[in-house]
Amino acid sequence: MRLFSNARRASDLGPLPLERLARTSQPTGWTDSPAVAPSLAPAAEGFAESARFYEELYDGLRDGEVIEADPNPRLDDPVAMARELRGGGYFLNATAIGICRADAAIWYPDATAMQGHCVVIAVEWGTPIDVDNLATAWLSPNEGTPAQIRAAQIAVILAGYIRAMGRPARAHLRTGSDIDVERAAILSGIAMRDANGTLTHPLMGTRFALAALTTDVELATDLPLDAQRARGG
Repeated sequence: MRLFSNARRASDLGPLPLERLARTSQPTGWTDSPAVAPSLAPAAEGFAESARFYEELYDGLRDGEVIEADPNPRLDDPVAMARELRGGGYFLNATAIGICRADAAIWYPDATAMQGHCVVIAVEWGTPIDVDNLATAWLSPNEGTPAQIRAAQIAVILAGYIRAMGRPARAHLRTGSDIDVERAAILSGIAMRDANGTLTHPLMGTRFALAALTTDVELATDLPLDAQRARGG
């Protein structure tokens, strides 16, 4: 159980006290080896099969036309833009948001039009399903799917918002991505690898879904999590 009040927190800080977590300039276990795109497993039966429709819908909205807009001074303020994107993401029910430079190591080898900054969105899974719930067989293999859909939705909306301001932005989702979102999560301080190599977070554990967006808008960045101090090392 997490005991933390966010009643008086600024909207761009989000529901979790991420600012209290130990940080480091050198992420644990980081590698510059080429990123390898994972194979997308076929949709399982039950809820995931139904949810795939929405994932494919958002996949078709990852990128789009950049709107010709009047110059916006906020786009030239990295801190203000970072706060604006965080606030929007948290309004849309993101659990944690981190920002990093889009290091070359996060891009897949066949990626085109690489962009300079990356915003990573994490959405925590919901409460575990009761074992005696009649829907357990339908939902339990896919507990993380609703969070995955919400993360994709947030990434698509924020990327579209940036394009509406006149700057390019592209969302990166489980079903379609030009980057290794897990590597971006490590660089942006959203996650770290545990001793077994599993992606984890000090406050969410392993029950969270990820999506991201990249853009050429300059944004204030976060440091990676200090995995050694988080483990009590």
